Amino acid sequence: VTNWTGTGATVAKDTDAGDSPEMGTQSLSVATTAANGYAQSATFRVDGNLTYQMWVDVRAPAATGRVTVRDITNGADLVNDSWANGDWGTIDLSFTPGASVDQIAIRLGADENGATVHFDNVILLQSGRQTYGLP
Repeated sequence: VTNWTGTGATVAKDTDAGDSPEMGTQSLSVATTAANGYAQSATFRVDGNLTYQMWVDVRAPAATGRVTVRDITNGADLVNDSWANGDWGTIDLSFTPGASVDQIAIRLGADENGATVHFDNVILLQSGRQTYGLP
């Protein structure tokens, strides 16, 4: 949770077995305090005009969970998708930032006020890349 900042939402680590994917022990819980509340990741660099693939596990009981890729450089959303199923599922997004984009962030949230959505296993990879340096 230390790398996620809530806007109109409270962000917490949830270790309840029902709120974790089948093979995990915890998830990121985003409880909205306003409509369209979200948790935003720290910003990170991308290469404009290259394609990226992202997968996020989502569980949205009685809510619409939303995953958004935010262009921090230009202040606009690049792509988003939603999940409105009470059970776990995976949002799969592909996007190509424009040439002027060099910083993005991931937003995980819900459309509704007062909703709690669980997220896990956020994976973002550059399509076709074979190696990644360790942090």
